[in-house]
Amino acid sequence: MTARVRPHARGSGRPHTTETDASLLDITTEQHLRINRRYQRIETSLPCEVGLPGENMSTVCLLNLSVGGLKFECGLQQINSLLPEEQRTPGMVMDVALDVRLKLKSGGGRVPNFNGKARLAHYERLAQDRFHVGVEFVDIEKAQRHKLEDFINDTLTEAASALADSATE
Repeated sequence: MTARVRPHARGSGRPHTTETDASLLDITTEQHLRINRRYQRIETSLPCEVGLPGENMSTVCLLNLSVGGLKFECGLQQINSLLPEEQRTPGMVMDVALDVRLKLKSGGGRVPNFNGKARLAHYERLAQDRFHVGVEFVDIEKAQRHKLEDFINDTLTEAASALADSATE
């Protein structure tokens, strides 16, 4: 069964479907999100540390990464430590600066550390104690940016190679 998807007039909101086909809708939504991205994102589950500048860092689980930013999952205590009380309503985030640290493991055995400044761009509550948080990197030093680019390129190359190997089997 196929679904015809008609996007909302202004490109926001949920698309209207004439038939239900969840897998096609998921693919369409995923493609829509990728089209509007400036940088290639990779899915990854690396541990990551985030925190307010000069404060204690908290370890979170990275979900995806690009040269422009990242998305991570965290709990209620962690999100509360990152946000001033007046900004704890999803969608109301303004000017929250964060420090970000992660180790970029790659197949080549290198483990360079990435340290950067970021701006909390958005977050969404998924459950009582589960949040997804998106951050945008700001003022990244050239050397740090190259580390990200190398890691992302290595990861994409490894994925393409694995896909090619599985196709020949």
